[in-house]
Amino acid sequence: MTGPGEGARSFQRYRELAFAAIVLVAFAPSWMATYTATPRAFLVRPRVQPSLAEPPIFEERFVYNHRLTRFAHSPSLTEIANGELVLAWFGGDGEASASVELYQSSYRPEVGVWTRPKLVTDRERTQAELGRYIHTIGNPVLWTSPEGDIYLFYVTSWVAGWSGSSINLKVSRDRGNTWTPARRLVASPFFNSGTLVRNTPVAYTDGSIGVPAYHELLGVFPEILQVGDPGVVRGKNRIDDGKHALQPSVVVLDENRALALLRPRPNADRPARVLRADTMDGGRSWSRSTALDLLNPGASVVGLRLTDGSLLAVTNLSETSRNDMSLARSFDSGKTWRIVATIEHSEQGAQFAYPTILQARDGRIHLAYAWNYSRIKHVELNTAWLDAQGS
Repeated sequence: MTGPGEGARSFQRYRELAFAAIVLVAFAPSWMATYTATPRAFLVRPRVQPSLAEPPIFEERFVYNHRLTRFAHSPSLTEIANGELVLAWFGGDGEASASVELYQSSYRPEVGVWTRPKLVTDRERTQAELGRYIHTIGNPVLWTSPEGDIYLFYVTSWVAGWSGSSINLKVSRDRGNTWTPARRLVASPFFNSGTLVRNTPVAYTDGSIGVPAYHELLGVFPEILQVGDPGVVRGKNRIDDGKHALQPSVVVLDENRALALLRPRPNADRPARVLRADTMDGGRSWSRSTALDLLNPGASVVGLRLTDGSLLAVTNLSETSRNDMSLARSFDSGKTWRIVATIEHSEQGAQFAYPTILQARDGRIHLAYAWNYSRIKHVELNTAWLDAQGS
């Protein structure tokens, strides 16, 4: 006998399979024609040694003092030209709900307070800008160009499920005060459906952007899109085959090398660990994914290369639950990792999910995440604090 929700899930699965079969028959020729991306090289941040005089710093705060919506999820951080941080997330009655809206807030480090959240867009506004039906929106991803423009990638879906999703782009040229109308990125030949974003893009030396993405139609797999101006997908490359991983976080090591930390899909044949894939040619090709010695319950994971050359990863340190969020550090380009700090841990059922992380120009490290799916929390720290944990 099936449980209360199993019949609905089975029906949804059959509907997705039927939809996929129709698309496969109608678009088989275009499916066989693969995109090819030819990035020149990754744009690499210079290595900078932190100031030895700076004391350890660790501060934590909520982005807003009150609960803005019943559900808050999937934050994304970026630093803009004046040193401020901009944060975007989605909130509403629940994930994939028609009530979901995208919000943003700004943070001035010298003040130490986030501004009152403001609405960026919602389902109705996006629907009007795209001229097509939208059921829900989600997963905002921010990135600041070398020219100072803020790119906002986000997901829309025209069905009650992510198999009908596509990626959209808005741009702000005035520090997030106003945004251009949304435009869809053409990233899939299957009615342009099934492609989502989650983690921060990387830059190429030719001015294009590498957008980590993942696909949830006719399989689940991570990939990287090469996006040029003004938001045209030049090509894409799959990061991992099969149905083992999704939501890549790309960490650039040098002009040609990068690693992708991958969210594992629950699988009895594979350990509940963070997965890793590598590229040696600027993202054109990737190795098969392998499991790291970092626990993960099938949740979003992010990585970051610090200016001292070490790597930082954020994972839910559990095989079964998101009740823990921990920092791991690597000094050998991600080959080995050591847990250096626990940011959150709850034995009362609280959940901490979808981290986003960056290192600002002043050296401070900023982490934001969904705190129990009700608010967005911000943690600010520095490498002196990380080094103290390691000792």
